[in-house]
Amino acid sequence: MLELKNISKDYFVDKKPFRALKNVSLSFGDSGFVSILGPSGCGKTTLLNVIGGLDHYTEGDLIIDGISTKEYKDKEWDIYRNKKIGFVFQSYNLIQHLTILENVELPLTLAGISKKERSEKAKIALEKVGLKDIWNKKPNQLSGGQQQRVAIARSLINDPSIILADEPTGALDSKTSVQVMDILNEISKEKLVIMVTHNADLAKEYSTRIITLKDGELLDDTNNEISKNRDENQEDLKKNKTSMSFFSAFKMSLRNLMTKKGRTIATSVASSFGIIGVALVLALSNGFSGYITDLESQTVSTLPINIASVIQYSEKTDTDSLNPKYPDDNLLRPEIPTYTGKYTYKVSNLNSKFLNYVEYLKEDKKYVSTYFKVYNTSYSMNLITEFNDEIKIVDNSATNSSATDSIMSSYIGLPTTPFHRLYGEEEYIEKTYEVIYGSYPNSDNINEVCLVVDEKNQIPFSTLQKLGIFSEYDDKETANQNPIKFEDILNKKYKLVFNNALYSKNDGSNKSYYSQNDLKTLFDENNDKNSIELKITGILRPKQSSQIQVMTPGLCYNSKLSDYIDNLNVNSDVTKSVSKNLEIKDELYLDSFKESLVNLVKDNAIGSENVTKTIAIYSTYMNFYSLFNDSVTTANKYYSEMAKIGADIGVNSNSIEYYSENIASKVENIFDLYSTDKDKFYEEIINLFAYLTSYSKIRSVVIFPSGLNEKTKILESLDEYNNLNSSLDSSKHAIKESEKVYYIDIVSDLTSSLSILINTISAILIIFASISLIVSSVMTAIITYVSVVERTKEIGILRALGSRKKDVGRLFKAECFIIGLLSGVFGIIVTYIVSIPINLVLNNMFPTYGLGSIASLNYLHALILILVAIVLSYFSGLVPARIAAKKDPVTALRTE
Repeated sequence: MLELKNISKDYFVDKKPFRALKNVSLSFGDSGFVSILGPSGCGKTTLLNVIGGLDHYTEGDLIIDGISTKEYKDKEWDIYRNKKIGFVFQSYNLIQHLTILENVELPLTLAGISKKERSEKAKIALEKVGLKDIWNKKPNQLSGGQQQRVAIARSLINDPSIILADEPTGALDSKTSVQVMDILNEISKEKLVIMVTHNADLAKEYSTRIITLKDGELLDDTNNEISKNRDENQEDLKKNKTSMSFFSAFKMSLRNLMTKKGRTIATSVASSFGIIGVALVLALSNGFSGYITDLESQTVSTLPINIASVIQYSEKTDTDSLNPKYPDDNLLRPEIPTYTGKYTYKVSNLNSKFLNYVEYLKEDKKYVSTYFKVYNTSYSMNLITEFNDEIKIVDNSATNSSATDSIMSSYIGLPTTPFHRLYGEEEYIEKTYEVIYGSYPNSDNINEVCLVVDEKNQIPFSTLQKLGIFSEYDDKETANQNPIKFEDILNKKYKLVFNNALYSKNDGSNKSYYSQNDLKTLFDENNDKNSIELKITGILRPKQSSQIQVMTPGLCYNSKLSDYIDNLNVNSDVTKSVSKNLEIKDELYLDSFKESLVNLVKDNAIGSENVTKTIAIYSTYMNFYSLFNDSVTTANKYYSEMAKIGADIGVNSNSIEYYSENIASKVENIFDLYSTDKDKFYEEIINLFAYLTSYSKIRSVVIFPSGLNEKTKILESLDEYNNLNSSLDSSKHAIKESEKVYYIDIVSDLTSSLSILINTISAILIIFASISLIVSSVMTAIITYVSVVERTKEIGILRALGSRKKDVGRLFKAECFIIGLLSGVFGIIVTYIVSIPINLVLNNMFPTYGLGSIASLNYLHALILILVAIVLSYFSGLVPARIAAKKDPVTALRTE
């Protein structure tokens, strides 16, 4: 039942109230055909809008199914219009960019009914009004009568109890008007039809009740009796709230945009400029980062992680110059830095504990693709060869090839000597080097070696001289004009002589020193106990894909040979004599020597300061005798000689354990041996020196990661070794400060600063490019507001059909979403297209740098930019969407 009690409605004209309805009281039954007559401006349409919930009364009350609407909120009015009211307008009010079927479906769409169900109901409704098989036509393809019948079908689709028709025949001819009235008359048998009309004849012919208004007042009512009403459940009505899904709003907005293709495309293109700018910056940034990453990936397995036993840095004075600061005279002075002569050391204990940890990383942590190798770089092998009938020992000191080799050696811990070890395992070497002549040495044969050349098949002239291929008197230019055949190199004879065969102990001295035996005899004899004859099997050259050549050109051997020689050297007679070639300078200073050492170790620490202090103390109180003559030498040179013969007196886990606690008392115990067992005393003095200076024959541990991920894991493991308890079963205790190791990661040092620079520049460019994004957002907001103005009528239609304010707002948010999506996709497509000529130009300008993909937009970045475009466009439409949602539905319906 519908009842109006003393309904009054005021409008404001020039801020003054104008009463359009005055105390109108009416009751309506469940069915019937009611016509409202009256002159223009008498309040007919206002009354219809109040009944339909489009307009709200100022005074009185509207009773729906026995319930007052005074406390109704917007959402309850929306439900009321959608569920109980069906509107038929004089101008049809069909949405032009939707099909006939979609127009009829609208009330069900707002009610959240599924696509399949609402499509079936819409087709049935269209058949009832005599329209069949025209579902996919647009409204402008139909006649006026057909459009009005579509409007009637739409009003019936939700099975409302009340049909409100505002001048339904006002725009139709007489014949079509009769058809429409017949349909409404048929509907009135089951539902309540309330029609506003100027045509008194039609009203009298079809109406069961005629209400006449004049100047907003009820003038006449032919039948004001209340018929029997159905018992409606208002709570059920409230449960069925209206809701337009975002997908439905998206589809409607897309249809609207398709009717304005030109403007939509222009808006999307203009909005995409900001995205294109940011995308190009990201593409170039990503390309350069990728280039650096590729470079790092290619060099990461070539340039290893170096853990050196001692890293030395020279120190400047605090002032860096003797010149005074802020002088008063007007004189220009050259800067002449001054140095203190002091050095800072970082000492790594490459003891057996750490070496075991390295093995643990490889075996237990399964870094199977990483090449772990420990290099003994502190002693040289006794390699002899023949040149011009003269037998010579290969000078295995640092080469004079270039400054770069020297820097590389100190930085990555690999020697640049003429005769050195192959760096890494065969699998690793084959990744970075190729065999250009002969074959790769068999790792099972310790006598097989190879020659490594650079990318130009060159070996430094000084290296060739030391290898006995050229004489030290040969001229470089002459040698360059007479290249040597590879086959001649492979036929050259080299022998590796063991310590016991090369050196003989000299008699007649109270010290043990040694001299060199006859090289010619050793070279000619065939005695496996004294030497190994080496066989050069092939020539290795860096692959073209190798960015950096780590292995210094020269003669290279495998790890099994070095391990074999190492074992022989350690057990040779000359290495066992090292502790016999030193003595206390004067027993009178024995106590001072002990006191100096106790003061040195009282803090129970070894480190950078103790290195120089220890050397100074030992040099003050002890004489060191050369192993190869009877002269007194320095502590450093003495240890260098021991390194040369491979004497194994290095720091190990046993010495760490021994000196780990109460080292001062251990020092005193050592000096107690002087009077009881001098041989043992000197042996312990050497071990103590090795401990305090972190001396070891293992000068560096070099690790070749297989890739960036592996490198990161290894560095984390090295940090874990320094900071946490060791995971080794044999070393449960925490790593002490004196046992820490320090590594050099040359790859990160070389590339990190460049990456930071690229990221900084990219960030600045992105900020500038983002300004255009803001401009695009403002433009999208303006375009959306224009769309709101253009679609005002559509807003009124949707509100009349029961859409909520948020549904209307969602419609324009969806429109912005589409524009953002189109602009984002268009911008990304343009970026990928523009990247092609950019890459071609840069690649042609710098053909040797591999810049063919320097402009490369990451797919994830592309997706993020599309999302950014959508989000910015969506937010730019919030204000216009709010304006649309707040529009008065009655005013909106009157908009043309």
